[in-house]
Amino acid sequence: SLFARDTMAAARALKACGALGLDEGEEAALSMGSLRPWIDFGRELDAANLAEADERSLSCQGRDALHVARVLRGRKEAEEAALSQAARAAAALPDLGAPDLV
Repeated sequence: SLFARDTMAAARALKACGALGLDEGEEAALSMGSLRPWIDFGRELDAANLAEADERSLSCQGRDALHVARVLRGRKEAEEAALSQAARAAAALPDLGAPDLV
């Protein structure tokens, strides 16, 4: 199926990225091209808040797309939480002010 081919292409691209020593941005650019419709489909399924029974009735490709969308959402939320935590930590630092030059 098209989804299976896209998944295999992504796996090969990710494996190649590791071998090539590409950074995360380059990996994302390489793997996102053909996967965009599949990821968007997964995000739509995730946004639908399906019941467990409805999720079980999805095709294998639908369940895979939903799983990937949830993993990506979890990563994004973790990154945002880490950034927020770093911003709070920076805001909590005492203001030492500028040295008095007079």
